[in-house]
Amino acid sequence: MPVAPVTDQQTPQPLIDEPTTGAASAWFRTPSWMGWKPAAALTLIALAAGFAFLFRASNRKTSVNLFWQPVHASLNPVIICPGALVRSADTPSGMVMAKRTDDYPFTSIATTVSLADVVRSFSMNQTKFIVQPASTTTLADMREHPVVLIAAYSNEWTGRIQNDLRYRFAPEPARQIYDAVKPSTTWMRPANLPLNEEDDFGIVARFHSKLTDNLVVLIAGIGKNATQAAAQFVTTPRYLDLLNLQSKDWASKNVEVVLKVKVIDGKNGAPTVEAVFVW
Repeated sequence: MPVAPVTDQQTPQPLIDEPTTGAASAWFRTPSWMGWKPAAALTLIALAAGFAFLFRASNRKTSVNLFWQPVHASLNPVIICPGALVRSADTPSGMVMAKRTDDYPFTSIATTVSLADVVRSFSMNQTKFIVQPASTTTLADMREHPVVLIAAYSNEWTGRIQNDLRYRFAPEPARQIYDAVKPSTTWMRPANLPLNEEDDFGIVARFHSKLTDNLVVLIAGIGKNATQAAAQFVTTPRYLDLLNLQSKDWASKNVEVVLKVKVIDGKNGAPTVEAVFVW
């Protein structure tokens, strides 16, 4: 008996419909970006975490930031005031502190190196500053601008303004640091050793001066070694961190530090803290 042909109406239908082509298939097709979405998300998360870390790191308050914060906050440029010298035949060293009437003052190499440390720190923090030697800096200048005094016995303003301080440089020819509260306490370079082997002592201070009614930072040593060590101290976080062992609130107050630096063959060791006064 012949088999009747199967018509279209009799074609078996699949149990699961296959997707159709055309516009309707867009609703069922996986978007092309879905394949890389997880990787892209991980990348974005990593980048965000990296930027967050860098932001926190850039805004972290190191001891150097805390020490210089009042200076950086000044509306007027800071005057960096290095000591100034002129040649003289009347002194054993052949040099004497420059006066306002001297035409060609100069700074020593040690003072210049210390100046460079401060300038580099200011430049990193975008702090506006003026470099002006002590021989041309006036009291009016210091009343209008915060000032950073560099050096002791070549900087006339160090001797004039240190009356606000507990630890002070004794006048020439003593060349020592003494405690104004306990005058019997002194620091001086040992005279029985060659100059390039003598331990040196210096002062770092940040205070509001009664004379100028403005902020003053003092960076100075009895000799050149301590002046350089004092500049390193105030521009290096691991050195300024030593203040945290002495006082927990030094950052918000006037602070003064007596430093000692070991000298071997004319080269400096790391500065160490001899005394701290906070008020």
